[in-house]
Amino acid sequence: MEIDPRIEVAVAKVVDNQIENGDPPETAINYERLVRAGYTPVAAKNLIGCVVLAEVFTVLKSGKKYDHRRYVDALERLPQRPDAVI
Repeated sequence: MEIDPRIEVAVAKVVDNQIENGDPPETAINYERLVRAGYTPVAAKNLIGCVVLAEVFTVLKSGKKYDHRRYVDALERLPQRPDAVI
């Protein structure tokens, strides 16, 4: 599935900000985990971006509120991609 380049840039900024600011800390923790597992920094950030998109999609589609536990669970399942984005 092709993503609009503007969305791709926005998601990359979200991921970078979460890693740099440690908010939520689980983003940086899982980024480091993925890099240690052999993913390139870009690939690790792209995987995290899939989780960001899945959470946004879930919120918009279902009207559910952001769920920190759901987000962290999805990060911890990486490199398995969230179903909402596939």
